[in-house]
Amino acid sequence: MNAIESISRAEVDMQISTAKKYPRSLQKVRSNMMSFATLDEETAQSCFYAVPRGGKTIQGPSVRLAEIAVSCYGNLRAGSRIIESCFDGPMPHVTVQGVCHDLENNVAFTVEKRRRIVKKKSKDAIDEDDVNLAVNACAAIAFRDAVYKVVPMALIKPVYEQCIKVAIGSADTLVARRTRALEGLAKMGVTGPQVLTRLGRASIEDVTVDDLAVLYGLRNAIKDNQTTVDEEFPQVQSATSKPNLNVNPAPQQTSAGPAPSPTPVTTAPVNPAVPTPPTPGEPKKPRAPRREQAVQQTPPPAPEPAPNEQSQEADAGLAPVESKPAAAPEAQAPTGISAAHQQVRDILFEQGVKVSRFLDFMEGSARFENATTIGFEGIPEEVVRRLVSDPAAFAKCLKYCKS
Repeated sequence: MNAIESISRAEVDMQISTAKKYPRSLQKVRSNMMSFATLDEETAQSCFYAVPRGGKTIQGPSVRLAEIAVSCYGNLRAGSRIIESCFDGPMPHVTVQGVCHDLENNVAFTVEKRRRIVKKKSKDAIDEDDVNLAVNACAAIAFRDAVYKVVPMALIKPVYEQCIKVAIGSADTLVARRTRALEGLAKMGVTGPQVLTRLGRASIEDVTVDDLAVLYGLRNAIKDNQTTVDEEFPQVQSATSKPNLNVNPAPQQTSAGPAPSPTPVTTAPVNPAVPTPPTPGEPKKPRAPRREQAVQQTPPPAPEPAPNEQSQEADAGLAPVESKPAAAPEAQAPTGISAAHQQVRDILFEQGVKVSRFLDFMEGSARFENATTIGFEGIPEEVVRRLVSDPAAFAKCLKYCKS
């Protein structure tokens, strides 16, 4: 027997003697676990997880609750250690062993877990950070499963169920907690449409308290590196075309015969809604000048009639008609903000889209030439109502603004 083995044996013998001298009280253990796990809403939310398996979502007590159980149960030795690592070959992985020893009852369990090492999408090979992530996640899972082999589930289950109740709240607090849950996922890069697709809901208002439990569980699983955002919240597939916000489509010619050539007339420029958005390779249309720097432009003079036309008019005894330049366009004054404008602004804020980027999109796609000049409130009411009434088109617009 070497020195290290003698020291380890002496430590274990001393801990067993102490555990026999001061046995645990199950009533006190249950009370302490309940108090710690439900200390506040954030702690309760971290005590359970949710991961998809076989087309279903599996929920259970997390490693945070296992840590509370070890602290309150007492007279335990628990930990995890790496027993195998493979960084080469088609399946790089690590194997971690979790150990939990009940010193008072002389019961010990070991659990081995294996986890694949996944490289980052931006890397060509795995690096040290990828290995550390896999080891930490595998060690947490092995530790959790070993603890739940020793600590009776009769003590864990009531605490776990109470944590879910504290985390999701009731119908009275559903709106506030739902908002906080979506804000927490938004910090991870998860958008509202991704959440609705994952839960199978049509709108945010359809998210229930049971759905909140799933969202909190998925968030904890992502934090513990048991899964990733891309796996749980895939990108919502949408058409590549830009939203059609044209409220004044160009009239189509219905006559079968050729159209007569119109007489050249000088008119003032207006702000038509062009239905065709810019292509990715097309240069962006230059912006209109700012309001404070806008200069009134004089329209070009009307073309003078040719000499032969002037002689024909003189022979007919007709007086020539003078062409007058059209009046310069008046600057469009921004209108007061309406309910539709406010709704669009709220959606832009919720999706993390800046108003300036939205105005750039409106102007760059030639839907409203002086969008950045008159500001958000100056966008025509018809365009705003079209956005509100057509969620699919607005979603494409948001995707374009985020790109």
